[in-house]
Amino acid sequence: MTGLYVSPATGAAATGTVAFTPVPTVWTDTAGNQILAGSVEVTLDGAGEFSQALVTTDASGVEPTSGRLWRIEERLTGLPIRARHFALPTGDGSPISIADIVAADPGAVGYTPVEGPAGPAGPQGVQGETGSAGPQGEEGPQGEQGPQGEQGPQGIQGQQGPTGPQPSLGGQGAGDTIALRSTDILLAYKTADEQVASSIVLQDDDHLTLPVVANGVYALDAYLDVEADPAADITLGWSVPAGATLSWTETGISAGNTGNIGSLKQSRLDVATSSGVGIVAAGSAVRPAGVLRVAGTAGTLRLRWAQSVSSLTPTILKAGSWIRLTRIA
Repeated sequence: MTGLYVSPATGAAATGTVAFTPVPTVWTDTAGNQILAGSVEVTLDGAGEFSQALVTTDASGVEPTSGRLWRIEERLTGLPIRARHFALPTGDGSPISIADIVAADPGAVGYTPVEGPAGPAGPQGVQGETGSAGPQGEEGPQGEQGPQGEQGPQGIQGQQGPTGPQPSLGGQGAGDTIALRSTDILLAYKTADEQVASSIVLQDDDHLTLPVVANGVYALDAYLDVEADPAADITLGWSVPAGATLSWTETGISAGNTGNIGSLKQSRLDVATSSGVGIVAAGSAVRPAGVLRVAGTAGTLRLRWAQSVSSLTPTILKAGSWIRLTRIA
């Protein structure tokens, strides 16, 4: 995939980056026995160009077998971020310009053309006169056909109206608020229960992962529905892209509580620090929260967890538990 970005007024090369993210965010290469995950951000060179190899969206042996797309975010200096989606079918291996493959597919996700006003209708043509009929009795000669009226000129088609500007992240709202787009809110939830027994080693959750972009800042919150042996409880932790920082708190009851009404644990922690909270036999809710600051490397935020004390009775993170990221910068 290649691209060229220049000013329409001066022809000068644009500066900035272009990010590509697979949709859905994780593909499975069954033929190559590998998981395809994560996005890539490419910096425009001095001529305003980029070149990036991507897996085709119809490659055989890759799941899901249908519905795969690429999402492109154009982050050009001085302009709002623009996001579009496109399919990348297998071709002859020649480079493909992003201007050709996105602009040529008006049915793609997020393509919203604006129709211009209709041109005025042309005037109706003048109808020719009818020839006179012969006298009755003997059949008279057929009257001559009148001349055909001229066709009125075709109305001029209205020009297509310009696309409205996309609101940039952090635009001023009412008071101290900021304007957000739908793409600035990311949510992952558990589709099935997950169990850990006899283990205090943190492991990645099967469902609660979210992709993040380079240099993004996100507010983190979550709702975790947990059942466990009250003697085992649960320990939480996170993994983030290289260079990212995470300030977070666990927000759960302290270990040793016999009911969900008791002392609350709200430590201020960093990404390198895990922390345990109490879980009662009837089940407890845990509400982690924090702020994630991503450095120059995009990647994935992952929830990690284990038992605080090893127990044969499994600690269960229930279906419906969720994590959410809201981009704030």
